[in-house]
Formats: sequence, structure tokens, C-alpha cells
Amino acid sequence: MNCPTPDEVRSEISRVQSSFESSYWLKYQLATALLRDAVEAARDAVELSSLLAARCATTLTLFRDPAAARNIENTVRSPASSPWLRHALASAAQRDPVDAAHDAEHLMRLLARRVEAAGGTDCCDAGSAQW
Repeated sequence: MNCPTPDEVRSEISRVQSSFESSYWLKYQLATALLRDAVEAARDAVELSSLLAARCATTLTLFRDPAAARNIENTVRSPASSPWLRHALASAAQRDPVDAAHDAEHLMRLLARRVEAAGGTDCCDAGSAQW
């Protein structure tokens, strides 16, 4: 995958922030993530996406897996978790699991591209890389 330019990433972020189709949650989490260190924000977004995808998967199956909810709860309570990640998880818990997982994945990809455009680690395929 080609590395995006900073202008391409800014344009992509601007489209998300101005789109009527983007959820308020996604816009808010993106805006607050942009105030943070790019690499730390991208790493937290990978964790957020992973936790919310697991929550979504267990919600859609006949057999509930309490581990997904426990993992989110443990992350929210952990002093090692960033305040941004704790807030994003807590606020996502109030949302539809599928919508939350989709928005978290979109957020993760945007923040990974932001790091890549800045000359950081190749993380366009965030989640499968060494994050």
C-alpha cells in the first residue's frame, strides 16, 4: 500500500468530520485523538477496535462470551490504560455493538494512516502489524 501524504490524511479526516453519515461518537473520538501523540493514539485505537470487535462478535452469537465484557471492564479500570481509551470504551458501551465496532475500526485506520503519513511505522494494516 502506498504511504499517504499528510495532505491526503488531512483531507480524509476532514471528510469524516464533516460527513453527516459519520457518527457523533466517531467525530468526537477522532477530534480528541488528533490532540494526542500520533503513535500513542494509533496504538490505543488498535486496542479499542480489537475490544469492540470482540464485543460485537459475542453479541451476534447465540453463545455469550463474558470474557469480551470482562476485557473491556478490565481495560477501563486499568491505570495503565490511557484516559482517552478508557473514555472511548465507556462511551462505546452505550452504543450498538456493531456500530461501535465499525466506527472503532474506521478510527483505527484513520489514525494509523496519520502515523504513516508522518513518516512513522507502516501501520496502514493496523492490527496485524506489530502494534
